[in-house]
Amino acid sequence: MEKMAMEQNEGQNNEEQTKEEQTVEIASNSDNAIQEIIEKAITDNDFKESLLENPDEVLDQYDISEISRIMIKSLTREDYEKLTPENITEYFSADSAIYTPDFDESIAIDYAGEDDI
Repeated sequence: MEKMAMEQNEGQNNEEQTKEEQTVEIASNSDNAIQEIIEKAITDNDFKESLLENPDEVLDQYDISEISRIMIKSLTREDYEKLTPENITEYFSADSAIYTPDFDESIAIDYAGEDDI
């Protein structure tokens, strides 16, 4: 019995490791796809125009996360003008990739109270 329990635990640990490895691989593939998309956009004007005009249609061809889609779709023509193959890594480093939208003070904010929970 004890041996079966140990084998089950080993199987679960291997399964957990495999899931972690898959997650890392998916993230890595997504990062590679993002870099591929951006590099193509800054070197191929027709692709860039398609990406700006029909981003969903273009991005549907790639296996990227929803967050990556949002990040790519947020890029403007001016952003693409600033990008080069040499500065792409710096431009998309973790520090500069944090999205912080402007706050519109004219929008009313409803705060939840104790009774709202």
